[in-house]
Amino acid sequence: MKIHYDSQGLNIELSNVFPKDEAIATKEFTLTGESTTNDDMDYHIMLVVSNNTFTDNAIQYKLISTNTDDNGEVAPSITELKGIPTGENKEVFLGNATFKSPADNAIHTYNLEFYFPRSDVPEYILVNELLEF
Repeated sequence: MKIHYDSQGLNIELSNVFPKDEAIATKEFTLTGESTTNDDMDYHIMLVVSNNTFTDNAIQYKLISTNTDDNGEVAPSITELKGIPTGENKEVFLGNATFKSPADNAIHTYNLEFYFPRSDVPEYILVNELLEF
C-alpha cells in the first residue's frame, strides 16, 4: 500500500501583502492511494509553517476537500477561517482521511486557501511581515 503526494510549485512564501477579502494565496495538492491489500490507508494532513512573523492569527486559512474518485473519506473541509499561529516551525493540524482498500489510484484533492482579512490592527504594521511554509 502507498500514498503519493503531488503539488504544483514549491512552498508558498508571503511578504508585503495587504488585508483584503479574497484569498492571498492558494495551494492545491493531491493524494493518490494505491493498494491491493484489504487494509485501509489512513493519513493526516499538517501545515508546516517554517516562519510566521505576522501577528498571531493575522494570516488565516480554509481547506476545501474533494473526494475525486469517491474512495474512502477526505479530511473534512474547513470552511470557517482559522488562524495560523506566529513563530517558527509550527505545525497546524488540518485533518484525518482514509483511502478504502483495495484502491487503484484513488484521488483526494485539497485546496488550501490563505487569507489576510481586514482587522482593527493598522495595516501598515502588518504589511512587511513574512510567512513561509
